[in-house]
Amino acid sequence: MLKSSTDHELSFETQRQALRGISTDELRNFGINHIAYIKSAIILGNRVYTICNADGTPLVALDSLDHAVTVARQNDLEPVTVQ
Repeated sequence: MLKSSTDHELSFETQRQALRGISTDELRNFGINHIAYIKSAIILGNRVYTICNADGTPLVALDSLDHAVTVARQNDLEPVTVQ
């Protein structure tokens, strides 16, 4: 939940309005230094799990979701799966 500068919880409506004001560039860079986006893909007929940066560019392909999560955490990133 978003917090105000006085650290009080903002209402749902206030949060929703704040999120609507986010630019495409801000959304594209959301979590860029903190989140590892993990998605499955088929490469040469094999299912792999790619770790992608915030703009969707694949950084590495791994053989299992568990391995992708481990690699993300080893690099101080919070893994998030996407479709």
